[in-house]
Order: sequence, then structure tokens, then C-alpha cells
Amino acid sequence: MTTWADVLDQVRADLDQARDELGRLDAAAGDGDLGLTMTAAGSAAAALAASGDLDGVPVSAVLRSLGMELARSAPSTCGTLFARGLLRASREPAADGDANQNLVALAAALVRAGIDGIQQAGKAQPGERTLLDALFPLQEALKAAAGRGDSPAAAAAAAAAAAAAGAELTTEMEARTGRASWIPERAMGNMDAGAYAVAVIAASVAAVLSEPGRPS
Repeated sequence: MTTWADVLDQVRADLDQARDELGRLDAAAGDGDLGLTMTAAGSAAAALAASGDLDGVPVSAVLRSLGMELARSAPSTCGTLFARGLLRASREPAADGDANQNLVALAAALVRAGIDGIQQAGKAQPGERTLLDALFPLQEALKAAAGRGDSPAAAAAAAAAAAAAGAELTTEMEARTGRASWIPERAMGNMDAGAYAVAVIAASVAAVLSEPGRPS
């Protein structure tokens, strides 16, 4: 059975591998520290899962613990946005549901709640070259997968593909919020670093769930 430790250790490894590219993309529009921020966040989340503190507790408690850990270990703009998203998702009523609920529908609801938290904190909208441009299509893919009755593995694969496509579209978007909006022309032709980070994380989850022997 897939555990939080399985997923978050894969996320950690993939963010480590993407560190230089995250830094390069962030440098095109900002201060270039996102690679360090996301690897710190990934390592902290994986360590929390490895400690066993996430085992056997409601999803709401897992998300709250992860949000607080990211706020502490990755206190940059992007790290704070991810933390706010996790903390908002932890308050979604579905996060306290029973173990028999539809996992894909639960994931869609939690991502939607997380988006609300990120938007409340960052005041951005889709199309403004932010991590939301990967998160919105990811959530839409999960919602569609739930409607089709897809397995968690199939839903995660669809969500990862949607996030990657959304991140790719940011190459032609003009930044309208944050530091990147000061020099919008400098980032053109490069993916938004935050959207790319979302795509990396989504691909990590999909990879774990697609492994032979995982529940599907």
C-alpha cells in the first residue's frame, strides 16, 4: 500500500533533480532561489513522513502538519504559498472523511481548496504566469477523472499531464504579479518556475502510484 513516506520521498528526489532548472527558471524572472526553496521543502516534507508522524492520522492532520513544516522550512514567497495552500486544504471538510470515500474526488476537492488558499494569499488569477497555471488544469483533470470513475493511478497520470501542459503554456504568458511583473519581458520564453515545480510534484505522485504492486 502506498504511504505518505513513499510519495514524499519521491517528491524529494525529483525536486532535488530539478533544483538547477528551478533555479534557472526563477532567475529569469526573480531572484533565482526557487531551486533551493523547493529542495528544502521537499527534504523537510520527506523527513516528516519518514518520522512516522503522518501515519494513521486523518488527511486533515497530514495536510496541516505539512503546511506548518513548509512554512517553517521554506519561508520564501513560493514556499509560503504552498504552505498556505496545504493549510487551507486541511480545513476542507472532505479531509476529515472516512477511508471509504472516493480518493480521486477527495484529491480534486483538496486541490480546489488549496488553490483558494493560494489565491487568497497571492491575489493571482490563472493566466498571470504563476503556479496557478499548473494547479488549475491539474484540479480540472482530477475532477474529470473522478467523474469518469478513474483509478487513483490513472487520475494522477492525467493530473500530471495537465499540470505539465499548463506549465508549458506559461512560456508565452506575461507576468502580472510579484517580482516577475517588474520585468515581464525577461521571463518570456521560459516556463514559470512555480508552475514547473507543481508539474514536477504532480509527476512524482503519478510515478509512485503507477509502480507495480501499488493499488490502482
